[in-house]
Amino acid sequence: MKQFWMTACLVSATVTLLVSMDRPSSVQEKLQDDSQGELLRQHPQSNLLFDLPDAFTIATDWQGYERIDTESSILFSENDERPMEALKKGFFNPSQLSQMNRVIVSREECVLNGLEGIKVKLTSEREGRKSEIWAVLFGDSYGSCLVLGMVFAKSKESDSAVVQNAVESVVWDRPERIDPFDHVDYTIDLEVLRVLKYAMKEEGMVMFTFGGGVDTTFNPGRPRLIIRKVEKGIVSKEDREALVRSQLAEFPGLTDFKVDSLKEIEIDGIKGIQGWASGVSDKYRDLSNNLMTVTLLQVTLFEDDHYYSLNGVISTVIGKNWLQMYQAGIQSFARKPVVVDEEAAKEGEEEPKPVEEPEKK
Repeated sequence: MKQFWMTACLVSATVTLLVSMDRPSSVQEKLQDDSQGELLRQHPQSNLLFDLPDAFTIATDWQGYERIDTESSILFSENDERPMEALKKGFFNPSQLSQMNRVIVSREECVLNGLEGIKVKLTSEREGRKSEIWAVLFGDSYGSCLVLGMVFAKSKESDSAVVQNAVESVVWDRPERIDPFDHVDYTIDLEVLRVLKYAMKEEGMVMFTFGGGVDTTFNPGRPRLIIRKVEKGIVSKEDREALVRSQLAEFPGLTDFKVDSLKEIEIDGIKGIQGWASGVSDKYRDLSNNLMTVTLLQVTLFEDDHYYSLNGVISTVIGKNWLQMYQAGIQSFARKPVVVDEEAAKEGEEEPKPVEEPEKK
């Protein structure tokens, strides 16, 4: 019943617990000094730091901390891609509060970690067990955090102040936000990519993958979208189709490869060619244990002295929604406006020559 209770706390806030794949639960939690020199505990699956005594240990059945002898608990959700407004809408949903038999005792607008925040106190009773809950919500238009502390009636005297302090003094050691396009002259609408996340970038190139991990195995069952600007890529109109065919054929490990279609396309005022191809993986198998059939999408947009290459690959069996996502992302491709350095432009201007008056005779 306890595990159900803990899970329900976050379900009612319509929050998905996100466990970082590069921070396995076996990793020891870190200790960091706060501004007053106190040691704060950083949970190994998050960037949140808590002022909690050693009696609270890392929970095994949910993302947070628990005190075994009193059943007091701290739960949290950290999502740097869920806006604060979305978190508030879910947490304060009347039907969810009613379903969980929760009553809001107090609600206070505040600032937490330099961000918009809300402190909430609630009471709840389920299956004959009464509890007090302290919660904080904070974030901005990009991301947000939810922290819940729960104390059951029998542990109220010993844990109430500790849990409330831990919740309301939480520190978000927020990772620096990365702009995937800060090094290139183009962008795409990240909203349409949904679950495709930024994975890596290098000169002229940006890669997006499912979950944001970099896959070097060329497994076609792992979705990816790659955008690249090729400088000095001067291609005559007669050679453009041949280039797109060769780009489609570059994906390794395919047999029965064929180009299914080529057509002219225009995006952001740039003319180009869109190509579809298919093949069969010589190594990877699908869910039916058959060798995986693969669909490839290539769009190449040509300008005078360079071109843009946009390509995606996916297993055909699971590919319909992914391919729609690739196409939406590619269609949103846009070049950044050219920024003119006005000071430099002024420095390059020649001083106007004085107008000479004709000599008077």
